Amino acid sequence: MYYAYLRDCDGIMFETEHLDEPQFAGSIWLAHVALVSPDLDRLVDFYENLLGFKANRRTNKAAGPTFDEVADYGDVHIRAAWFDLSNMILELWQFVNPVTPAPGAPVPFEKIGYTKVAFEVSDIEKDCKRLVESGVEFLAKPVESAESTEVYARDPDGNLFSLIQPAPGSSISLDALKRKSRH
Repeated sequence: MYYAYLRDCDGIMFETEHLDEPQFAGSIWLAHVALVSPDLDRLVDFYENLLGFKANRRTNKAAGPTFDEVADYGDVHIRAAWFDLSNMILELWQFVNPVTPAPGAPVPFEKIGYTKVAFEVSDIEKDCKRLVESGVEFLAKPVESAESTEVYARDPDGNLFSLIQPAPGSSISLDALKRKSRH
C-alpha cells in the first residue's frame, strides 16, 4: 500500500491511496474525510453524540518521517480518532506540533465557499429532537424537497454538516447507489 498527496488551488489536501488488493471494483472511491480541530476531545465527544456511537479507534501519538514529509514540517505530532461509517471513515485530527490554530469565522451559509459533510438518516425528526436536547443548534428548520428533507448545523469548530433523509425511492439515497463489489 502507498499514498500520494496533492493540494488544490485553495490549499486543501487530497490523499490518494493505492492498495495491493483494492476493496472495490473501479479506480476511485471515497475512503475518508478528515477534519482538523484544535480540541480533538471536544470534537470526538460531539461526533460520538451526533453519530450515536464511539470512535472505533484513537491515538494520541501519530508521528514519524512520513507525517513530516506529508505536512512539509519537521517533528509533526498528531492526535487522531476514527469513526467507521460503513461506507467511509470520518477522521478527526489535532496537530500537537505544529499546534492546530483555532478556526476562523465560518463562511456564512448564504455565501459561496462553504464546505459541508452530509449524514444520511432514516428519521430526521427523531435525530433532530435528540440532538437539540443534547445542545446542538440547527441553523434553520428542516427543508423538504421532492428528493429529501435536510437540516443544517455546525460542529464546535464551525464545520457545516447536514442531516439528510431521502424521500422513499429517492435517487440520492445510499440505497440507490450502485452496489460496489468487493474483490
